[in-house]
Amino acid sequence: MAWAAQDIHRVNLAADGTWFLLGALLMGLGVHGLCRRPRPDVPQ
Repeated sequence: MAWAAQDIHRVNLAADGTWFLLGALLMGLGVHGLCRRPRPDVPQ
């Protein structure tokens, strides 16, 4: 019984880590997109 609970805990940790990495990737892309926008005060 304890092994099953430990295995479930490991799967949950792996899933949490995956969602964290996906969220960090999306956040990085969003910040990159904000930084790449042309500034209105700088002539092109």
